[in-house]
Amino acid sequence: MAEELKGEKVDAIFASPLKRAMETAAEIARYHDAPVLAMDGLRERKLGTLVGERLQAAFDFDNVVRADDIESVDAFFERVYAAIDQIVASGYENVVVVSHGGVSHVFRAYFNKLEWKGNLRVEHLKNCEYKIYEI
Repeated sequence: MAEELKGEKVDAIFASPLKRAMETAAEIARYHDAPVLAMDGLRERKLGTLVGERLQAAFDFDNVVRADDIESVDAFFERVYAAIDQIVASGYENVVVVSHGGVSHVFRAYFNKLEWKGNLRVEHLKNCEYKIYEI
């Protein structure tokens, strides 16, 4: 991904503070004079006991998965939407966001004005695949 983006104008790189995202952001930053800014709002959905088990169910937002250690769908969307709003308000024109699969589904909903229902995990992103969104 860093190689593919090296010719693009990048003013800032926003990343989840989780290790793999920060490593990817650092690789992208090697080609750009842009800060890497960690944002907690870009972390993956907190899945607790679901980790490694039923990820498809965790991103089917009509499927009510209940457990004390799982972040609710509403809390997840609100957190990521707030992070996107902060990025938009940051004043940076061309940004790269490095995050996780679940967060990419929220980005898709945000930029396509989709309701928070149904299975939003219909466009599976591969590792280091990217989407371009314009405001």
